[in-house]
Amino acid sequence: HAGENVTYFNVQLLAYMGCNPIVLIGVDFSFVTPPPIKLDDNFGEIYNTSTISNHFCKDYRPEGESWTQPNLKEMQMSFTYALNHLHYRGVSLLNASRKTKLLDVPKVPLEKVLSLTI
Repeated sequence: HAGENVTYFNVQLLAYMGCNPIVLIGVDFSFVTPPPIKLDDNFGEIYNTSTISNHFCKDYRPEGESWTQPNLKEMQMSFTYALNHLHYRGVSLLNASRKTKLLDVPKVPLEKVLSLTI
């Protein structure tokens, strides 16, 4: 399952590699969208790159690139599923993001995660 985002894919990859715990960092789970430039029958609202940036890299989207709004509802459902599935397998999924709107995944202080010894 794709989970609607690359972070979910990486959670699956880390679980496959045997990582435990799996800790999310920087998952703010929020997006700001400009006014849509058009409505597509298949993809819904289409946006164009503007001064609004939702990524840590300011040049993530080149000028003029079209994109669709991330489906946060589907993403949330995917993370909740992953949390439950990983728990069943004995793997902890934690969220050490300082600011986040992601629900269900237990939050832990980033400082606590950084002080863990391997």
